[in-house]
Amino acid sequence: MLVADNLSVKIGTKKILSAISLQIKPGELLAVVGPNGAGKSTLLKTLCGEIEPAAGNIQMNERQLEEWSLTERAVSCAVLPQNSSLSFPFSVLDVVLMGRSPHYQDRNVEVDYAITCQALELTGMLAFKERIYPSLSCGEQQRVQFARILAQILGSIDSQSRYLLLDEPTSALDIACRHDCLSIARRFAKEQSIGVLAILHDLNLAALYGDRVAVLQNGHLIAIDTPKKTLDENFIKHVFNYSVSVINHPKNKDIPLIIM
Repeated sequence: MLVADNLSVKIGTKKILSAISLQIKPGELLAVVGPNGAGKSTLLKTLCGEIEPAAGNIQMNERQLEEWSLTERAVSCAVLPQNSSLSFPFSVLDVVLMGRSPHYQDRNVEVDYAITCQALELTGMLAFKERIYPSLSCGEQQRVQFARILAQILGSIDSQSRYLLLDEPTSALDIACRHDCLSIARRFAKEQSIGVLAILHDLNLAALYGDRVAVLQNGHLIAIDTPKKTLDENFIKHVFNYSVSVINHPKNKDIPLIIM
């Protein structure tokens, strides 16, 4: 598991996260929601080691995160940031092949190529492999970046659990691609026992794809449970200061459907 224990983060004198404890379990998708400025992206950056906590600790697969080398982390944990800027005229294939760079010690060109094509096929971008990356639309670029992080942790030869940390992965995607992206992430979680954390603004996507939903407010974790138990009308009103109606999803009564 990827575990945060009593995690606090400060930037300057301002406390951004306060005493956060949660677990990302292999085989599940944990959706993280909350208002703007709640600390969601800071939490993700701290979990992957980009930001050092002021207090608390992080363990990945029962080892303290600081004990992992950068290469070891990259093989076991891949991060999709909100924005991935790339202006050089690389092909789509080259961009996704970059995800294989942590595996340089076990370099096998044929394996790298096969895994890269697998990741592109999973994200619906295999037909674009020869296209120049900057020529793609924002949504297409986001899918290529998603393929890159899939390639990063696919085919890992050890038995360690692996993790995907996704920071608003659907922000640039149309409705069909949003569902494609999250269904791929959830399928990976189930089929390959990968732990997935996805920061989402769309509460209905969080309810539909999250096995659990963690809710942040003002840097505090105020709830973490199944979508049915966290996303009710009163709670959403309290957290987001916005009134909604919540009904059972027509396809699954255990999933709430939020009507704005």
